[in-house]
Amino acid sequence: MSVRPASVVSTWFGALGLSAWRILPLVLLLSLAGVAQGAGEIDGALARIEQLAGRQPVEAQRELDAFLKRWADLDEPSRVRVELIRVLIADAQYRSDDVLAISDRIRDRAKALDDARIRTLLEHARAGAFYELGRSDDGWAALQEELHQAERTRDDDLFAQVMVDRARYLIRRSDFEPAAEALTDAERRVHGAQAGAEVAFSSANLARAIGDWTLALSSYQAAYAKFAAVGDRTGEADSLAGSGEALRQLGRFSDAIGPLNVALRLYREVDDKDGEALATQALALVHAGRNDPSLALSLNAEAIEKLSRLNEPSQLAQARVDRAHLLILRNRAGEALPLIEQAGPVIREKGDLQSQAFFHQTAAAMLAALGRFREAYEEMEQFLDTDHRRIDQLVSHQLAAQRGRLESERLSRENSLLRTEASGGQLALAQATRAARLQNIVLALVAIVVVGALYAVWRMRGLMRRIARMAETDALTGVLSRRHVLELGQRMMNRCRRDGRSCAMLMLDVDRFKDINDRYGHVAGDRALRAISIALARCLRPEDQIGRYGGEEFAVILPGADAKEAGTVAERLRTAVQTLKPDWAPGADPLTVSGGIAIATDEIADFTELLVRADQALYRAKDAGRNQMVYHQGEAMLATG
Repeated sequence: MSVRPASVVSTWFGALGLSAWRILPLVLLLSLAGVAQGAGEIDGALARIEQLAGRQPVEAQRELDAFLKRWADLDEPSRVRVELIRVLIADAQYRSDDVLAISDRIRDRAKALDDARIRTLLEHARAGAFYELGRSDDGWAALQEELHQAERTRDDDLFAQVMVDRARYLIRRSDFEPAAEALTDAERRVHGAQAGAEVAFSSANLARAIGDWTLALSSYQAAYAKFAAVGDRTGEADSLAGSGEALRQLGRFSDAIGPLNVALRLYREVDDKDGEALATQALALVHAGRNDPSLALSLNAEAIEKLSRLNEPSQLAQARVDRAHLLILRNRAGEALPLIEQAGPVIREKGDLQSQAFFHQTAAAMLAALGRFREAYEEMEQFLDTDHRRIDQLVSHQLAAQRGRLESERLSRENSLLRTEASGGQLALAQATRAARLQNIVLALVAIVVVGALYAVWRMRGLMRRIARMAETDALTGVLSRRHVLELGQRMMNRCRRDGRSCAMLMLDVDRFKDINDRYGHVAGDRALRAISIALARCLRPEDQIGRYGGEEFAVILPGADAKEAGTVAERLRTAVQTLKPDWAPGADPLTVSGGIAIATDEIADFTELLVRADQALYRAKDAGRNQMVYHQGEAMLATG
């Protein structure tokens, strides 16, 4: 015979001397306590994983997977929080497309819950994703919604995070004054350790953007200490990478290696491919600064390979320009040409004046090494113009950031004074204090402008001197450039005419030089030209000048030399080249030169005309069988060899 459950319960309770109606409330209380304990455990676990998501995303994903295996049946608020954690993990790993895809699925559900904290974190991640994807308008809209929700929470740390996000966008738009105001507001409001670390890191990025590398270094180091205290591995890696770059910019290359190596290890731990690639490239530049080009090229190749697999066109283009620069330093300009051609469109479109200036400077050096001097000169002119604008922009940005900090501090002090006035009625004292502080601010701004202007002038003068030296010297041989030969020749010919002295001009051309390039390659040809230029320079008188006129042609200016003395010098130069040991390539034959000699006369007013006469005599020497020096037609003849 079957017994109904109610009978069993009544019998059992009766055995205990208790009635069913008395024990039922106790059963309900125990059940509710179990449910409450489970809910509390779920909330605690989700809160812990949520905090871990931004610091150690790989570990957070493992804990989330374990949590979902244990707690399969969740209520709607908990399910939304699980999806939020997935968004935060994707945000920490810079998976912008995943951030937007997941957040689009749960935005309406989060709105239905009307949890301001969840909606703030969701819009924070969306703003970051839009920032990485370059969608500024969408990102700014997400920032506005993030600010609105953060104000609803009345949580100072969330508000500080909004200010950090706002500053990041403003820095990208080069609006440094409001960016500095936002970060100063964040510093004033922040309380938590994690939020404080984010504020310190953003302050370092602002200092980096305006070129204040000393401030950037100290700020990155402070941010690293804060991230380490809360166990944020991604933050630690980013701060160490920033410290390494700041040390490199300050010329402390050996000190930069340690932070960058640790940053690389941390990026691999958190599976941050972008950070790993950029840190590898930074290490390549550090080793280049330490005069270790082989290791620098190896690391650069590794960085380019990693960046090629990622959607980072601007970073890839910059890495290619850096590689071209390293190859030029190794006299491998031919290999640098395709890299410059690949990177050029991206660098020009990027709008970063510092990257553009370095690109034009590298392109100029490469073209000069390849003998394309006109194009090199055009690139150098673009470099000078771009670098001038970069310096002006840098000073402007630094002043804007300083104004932003001062304005934020001024507003904060004014608010504090207004509160004091309302409570204490000391309006006159507050006005006097404001006037004095404003006067100090004005004086500080004037001092910054003056110092910035003086610094810009000093830098520009140094740059102009360096560029002038580069323009006057041939990059391959170290003798005078063609342009400087023309300018100096005219001046020296005019001076000789005023002093009643004669002036002569030699045009030299290496015989059959094309055979060297065809048989042994352009590297051997470059070595030969350098050796010939050294041999020629050693045979000249103290006041004579020699320059590379183009290709394998050399121009020699002989102030005060008459026809006989010019012939003597010419023969000395021819003999020096003929007896030069051909060590520029194994098995190479000795080289010879042919030359034309022209003497300045009263009817020659332009140095170019004298140069043309010498060039005509040179062609006659070539036609006569090479390895000889010939005077211009109408002058005394000399044929040797």
